[in-house]
Amino acid sequence: MKEEAPKAEAKGDDLTKLTGVGPKLAEVLVEGGFTTYAEVAAASVEAIQKVLEAAGSRYASKDPQPWIEEAKGLA
Repeated sequence: MKEEAPKAEAKGDDLTKLTGVGPKLAEVLVEGGFTTYAEVAAASVEAIQKVLEAAGSRYASKDPQPWIEEAKGLA
């Protein structure tokens, strides 16, 4: 793992800035196609929930609604 990676903006926004989203969860969202605040803000709760459920039970119980609202402010 490189510590000197370019700014997160180069490949998307830093989703860990969303409340309750850590590095692993951010990775899950990115793999699910949500790489920017704008993409999260424009997504439906159901769309994000599908990505979380596909990632396993650890993530399936998360509520993406606050992230969508928060992302709207950051986008």
